[in-house]
Amino acid sequence: MAVTIRSVAHELRTPLTAILGFTEMIIAKTFGPIGHPRYADYIEHINFSANHLLFITETLLDIAQIEAGAQGLDEQVVGLDDLLESAIRLVTPQFQQNGVVLDRFRQLAPQRAQMDEQRMRQVLVNLLSNAAKFTPSGGSVRVEITSGADGEVTITVRDTGIGIAPEDIDKVIVPFGRHQVARTREIDGTGLGLAISKAIVEAHGGRLVLTSQVGLGTSVSVHLPGYRSVDAPAAEPLPDPTLFRTGASGIVPTLSTGEFAPTNPPQKP
Repeated sequence: MAVTIRSVAHELRTPLTAILGFTEMIIAKTFGPIGHPRYADYIEHINFSANHLLFITETLLDIAQIEAGAQGLDEQVVGLDDLLESAIRLVTPQFQQNGVVLDRFRQLAPQRAQMDEQRMRQVLVNLLSNAAKFTPSGGSVRVEITSGADGEVTITVRDTGIGIAPEDIDKVIVPFGRHQVARTREIDGTGLGLAISKAIVEAHGGRLVLTSQVGLGTSVSVHLPGYRSVDAPAAEPLPDPTLFRTGASGIVPTLSTGEFAPTNPPQKP
């Protein structure tokens, strides 16, 4: 299966790159103006669609290479709080736009772990973005970092969204898999986020576990093996667990104290 995906992805990438190159030249009017204004609109649509197809192609190729072990991990010691904060920054506009509150909690967990920072950030962004997408306005998402007795690091994204039916859970973690509620409500998405997240986590020797209940929400946990922990977890729970909140009003965490600090939400250009 991985070989087939790689072959198809390579075959698609070459013509798509050519389409993008030519459409960008037309948009830039490299060799002169476009005859009719409507053609300019059409070429913009063609360019957008080609970019979208190229993104899907590259993602499929990524999944196939990771699963085949053909793409190594760029491992380094990563601060878990810093990693999570950088992922939260990327999805904050989506949470603000959708009116969804984001809470963050860490307790009995190591400060640092050995991982591919860019890849693991991609996983967290995918999980947080999905949570924001499938949680109605006024709902909430909670991110937890914890550890087990064997030092296993667990990062859990838990939402109060629309949920997934039991028969659809296995479907959503394969490429292009989408659950019935998402299809019925015509929620945008390629169906690739969980698939590539699962591949990345497993490349780290970990597990991605999804549980859900329709109407109550979904929980997705990333379990990384204990040998990836650089610091031993605290012997006792933190006396004042660090809790952060990001909501539609532009609230972001003050990392040193856990207090809420206002910020200006991003403005549309």
